[in-house]
Amino acid sequence: MSVESVVAFELAKRWFTQFAKADGAMVDGLAWYLQSRVVERAFDRAFLAPGYRFQSTCFFGCGVRWSFRPLIVDRWGDGLGRPEFARTWSNRKWPALDRRPATTFDRQTRAFALAFGSLERELGWPMLQGALRAAANANDGRPLRDILEAATARELDAVFRIAAAAPADHRLGVMTSTPATTCGSQPCFVTRVPLVRGGEIPFPMVLRVDFEGGTSIMAEWKGNDETFDFESTSPAVRARLDPDRVWLLDSDFANNDHHSTRSASSISAKWIAQWMLWLQDAMLTYTFPV
Repeated sequence: MSVESVVAFELAKRWFTQFAKADGAMVDGLAWYLQSRVVERAFDRAFLAPGYRFQSTCFFGCGVRWSFRPLIVDRWGDGLGRPEFARTWSNRKWPALDRRPATTFDRQTRAFALAFGSLERELGWPMLQGALRAAANANDGRPLRDILEAATARELDAVFRIAAAAPADHRLGVMTSTPATTCGSQPCFVTRVPLVRGGEIPFPMVLRVDFEGGTSIMAEWKGNDETFDFESTSPAVRARLDPDRVWLLDSDFANNDHHSTRSASSISAKWIAQWMLWLQDAMLTYTFPV
C-alpha cells in the first residue's frame, strides 16, 4: 500500500492548498490523516480484510523491504504515524521504520495527523467530514481551525494548541480500594483513583473502574478534579483512563491502565512477553529471507 499511501496523501493536500501558507504543518497532518482512511478502504477491497497494510521490515538501510502477509496493522497506529511520533521523544532508532512520508515529517505534522484522528473518535466521522468539506470549499481567508470550530460548533483550539506544542501525558496514580463502614449492613468498599495531569485537557476524558464480579462505572474527567472516589459492594480490580484511546496524542499509553493486584507470576510473564517481542524484532531484522 506504499504507492496508494503517497498518491492519497498528495491528492488530499490539494483540497486544502489555500491554508498551506499559514498552516503548512497542519495541512500536511490533515492530508496524512485523510490518506489513512483512503488506504484502509483500498486495503479492504484488495485483500478482503480490515487493516491499513501488512507488517513489514526493511534491510540495508531500508533499501530492501519485506512484508509479512499474515500480520496486519491498522490505521489508528501505523496509518496515522504513531510509531514515528513516539520515536520523536524516545529517540529510538531500532528496528528501522519503512521509508514512508511520515518518517520525513517534522514532529508537528505527525502530531496534527494524530489530532485529526482523535477528533474523528471524539466527534464522529460524519461531523468531522462535514467540517472538512466546509473547509475545502472556503476561500474567505479564515484560518483552518476557525472554520472547523464554526462547522462543528465545538471549541477545538486546545486540540490544535497541544498538537503544536509538546504532547501531554495524563496518567493514573495508584488506585486504592479499602473496606468502609458507611454503607449500613452491606459490605462496602471505598475506591480512590488519583489522576495526574500532564498538560492541558483537550476534551473530557473517560475514566473507567472495574470491580470484582464484573460491574463497572465510568466518569468524565475534565481536568478539574484530581481524585475520584467511588463506593461499591466489591473492591475495584482495574482502572483505565481513556480506555478507548480517543486521545491519540498521549505520549505514553502504558500509564493509563492500573491493576490493583499483580502477582509475582504475572510480573514475570510480563517481562518474558517483552523479551519475546524483542527476540521477534531481532529475528526479523537480522534474518534476511531467501
